[in-house]
Amino acid sequence: MKKLLLPALIVSVLILSLSLLDRYFLKLNDGFCIRTILNILPPDQERESSLPPSTDLSSVFNQEFHYLARGHQSYAFVSADDKYVIKFYRFPSHLRPFPWLNHPLSSHFSTRRQQIMEYNLEKLDLTFNSYKLAYEELPQETGLLWIHLTSSGNWNQTITLIDRTCNRYTLPLDPLCFVVQKKAELIFPSLEEALSQNDEEGAKRIIDGICELITIRSQKGIKDTDAILEKNYGWDGKRALSIDVGRFISAQTEETLCHELKTITHPLESWLQTREPELLKYYKEKVENTR
Repeated sequence: MKKLLLPALIVSVLILSLSLLDRYFLKLNDGFCIRTILNILPPDQERESSLPPSTDLSSVFNQEFHYLARGHQSYAFVSADDKYVIKFYRFPSHLRPFPWLNHPLSSHFSTRRQQIMEYNLEKLDLTFNSYKLAYEELPQETGLLWIHLTSSGNWNQTITLIDRTCNRYTLPLDPLCFVVQKKAELIFPSLEEALSQNDEEGAKRIIDGICELITIRSQKGIKDTDAILEKNYGWDGKRALSIDVGRFISAQTEETLCHELKTITHPLESWLQTREPELLKYYKEKVENTR
């Protein structure tokens, strides 16, 4: 028995060390691993939009994509030419291959775990419906080039991803769920850049673009339930874009357009107040004249 104790102890220490090392590298990689974007969803063509891609995507996908960021719903990678972003949906463990590897017992016997699984399914439906709504109704305002939310079974395109720790993966795109967008810089850094170059007209175009974007979306009866100007809206050099497309719903809100503009762009008002009083006046006139 004593002879078995030492080998058992060594094996236990080795397993613990490997587990800790795995957690360390996963954290270093911002939680990304290939398994997080794989899924076991059955094909469902109702998820997919009937609209074709708005551009030829072969040249987009035939370049490397480097890790960009992790969002609430997805992992984002930016193209080598810095023009496009692809966002892969982050699937919860029970919707990934081999779901029994995580929570093998609690998924069957824990009420709380079952509630979490139901919540994840509802969240997926809301997000996919939002992607579809954004692509079909707001393609220009979101910069969406295409959405792919279910496997077709006959698409052979691959993509090369490079993660945060420089690991390289070549993956087939057909089994994955993703959206492709034009890349845009965040609103406030874009304004900072314009003002640093004394480009007041450029800064005004950004303000105009934000107001125009919110106006068009509202007039189409679409509400952004996560309308955070600082992190979910951007500027592509020509127009303002809604970067986060996962929280749109069809809704005729009771808010007037002017009130919604003021609410969403309030951080912009505060920002201009401390930096550019003349632009603040321009912004206020813009909002007040939008009805």
